[in-house]
Amino acid sequence: MTTSTTTKRPAATRGRQTRLVALIAAAAVGSLLFSGCSLLFKQTTTTDPQSAPITTTAPPAASAATGYDPAAGAAGNQALWDSINTATVASAQQAGTVPGGSAFIDALAAGGFDRTTLEVTADRTSVDLAASSIEFSAQFADGCILGQYGPDDTGYRSIITPVPTSGTCLIGSPRGV
Repeated sequence: MTTSTTTKRPAATRGRQTRLVALIAAAAVGSLLFSGCSLLFKQTTTTDPQSAPITTTAPPAASAATGYDPAAGAAGNQALWDSINTATVASAQQAGTVPGGSAFIDALAAGGFDRTTLEVTADRTSVDLAASSIEFSAQFADGCILGQYGPDDTGYRSIITPVPTSGTCLIGSPRGV
């Protein structure tokens, strides 16, 4: 006759193992989420020795030289959008400043974008700290062009998205332009 013995682990060991498994699972999920976000942007980086890198999405085939065309929709205007915004960043960096939301909005309006379709987030947080990044958008019938600039870490980026069900491109409380 054979006997088998089963050794029960103490509850503390089981608890540590459960926490370890949960930690590993959370790390794996977080890693997938962060790597998935980077797939949304096809990035190019240009570096000027006197300034921080400027990161932007690669513009679509349309040329910024054709100018603003509301009938072309979001994708048809993204090259112009990116051209204006990278110039805004470069100009501010050359002057030794950080562009705020109004600098982007003013430049986009001067470049032909309809100011009534533009939105921007606040430059400062609710506790009066400089925002780590600002977002700005233009709405078209077929979607939104979203721009983001974070001087410390993200640089400039843009993406085309559908118009959210809220009817505005930026979720939350964008400030007036």
